[in-house]
Amino acid sequence: MTTSHTATRSSSSKFGKALLVAGAGVALLAGGATTFANWYDETSVGRGEISTGELRLNNGNGVWSNANGPLASLDGYHVIPGETLTYRETVTVEASGDLLDARLTTSFDAGQVFSGGDADLAAALLSASSFSVNDAELADFSAPIADSTAPQTFAIELDVTFPADISGQALQNVATTLSDVHVEVRQGAVQNG
Repeated sequence: MTTSHTATRSSSSKFGKALLVAGAGVALLAGGATTFANWYDETSVGRGEISTGELRLNNGNGVWSNANGPLASLDGYHVIPGETLTYRETVTVEASGDLLDARLTTSFDAGQVFSGGDADLAAALLSASSFSVNDAELADFSAPIADSTAPQTFAIELDVTFPADISGQALQNVATTLSDVHVEVRQGAVQNG
């Protein structure tokens, strides 16, 4: 009798273990069924070479002149009321960039161009002077630069005029120094999206 009870317990125990293993298998299959049969695909995006553009300014040989023609130098030259001294130079700009927004500008203003000497003369010269690019006078001394595959040429002209309305003994035997006038090209802010 004892033997038959042990055999039943052993069969019951094996049957219970089999049920436990079968239940665990069903639970694994039910819980992980989505990992065995799902669709999948992929593709590459964002491929391509990224190249930079450029913004370069190349200057030519500029010349100062008066009404009679070219001047060798401004050193020792004495201007009179109503006279205009003109500086001409051709510059070349290489500009490439799909969203490039650049400007060609000059430093021609009282704080950067005239230094030392008589402040009234500097103010008089500045008030009657102009800067132009390709024969178009620009009040703010600035010209737009466009994206281009070929170099762009700009004729720069700086006219410094001693006003004709100076009379009497005003502004005689005084001087101011015209410093280097800088011309530059500068990229503007990028307009994204």
